[in-house]
Amino acid sequence: PPWMSLGCEKIATSLSRTGCRIRYMRQCPHTLYMPRCWVDKQAFKATSTVLNLSANKAEVTLSWLLSQQPGYYVGGILELGGASRFIIAQNGYTLTLSRPLLTLAAYTKVDIYPGCDRLAATCNSKFNNLDNYGGFDYIPPKGPFEGVSIV
Repeated sequence: PPWMSLGCEKIATSLSRTGCRIRYMRQCPHTLYMPRCWVDKQAFKATSTVLNLSANKAEVTLSWLLSQQPGYYVGGILELGGASRFIIAQNGYTLTLSRPLLTLAAYTKVDIYPGCDRLAATCNSKFNNLDNYGGFDYIPPKGPFEGVSIV
């Protein structure tokens, strides 16, 4: 008969072991505005008024934004009264949220925070945070174990 053996441990136990805890990757592995990234969320906070909502409340048109650069807020956060949503797209003053925010209504004030595409250039130019950038931009495109001889 089929059988399975399952081993479990507390996350605290696994974190107490030494070893690599962050992936070695081109883009930054840190979560924006969280420890290791250390960008001050309040320094980038903007408050705007909701002018219009889509029927499902996932697209929000705001009265103004700090920047209308395409994608400036993509990857950022929209907050209302402790509830927050991830911003997945920006078209001018209209933001598309990862999922609806049901308590959102027209003429409500919301807080918005810009997003990060996890590239070193963005980390430096948008957030002036290159010292905390965790990516490795200069990883060779081909690894030594891909079956390609170096000779």
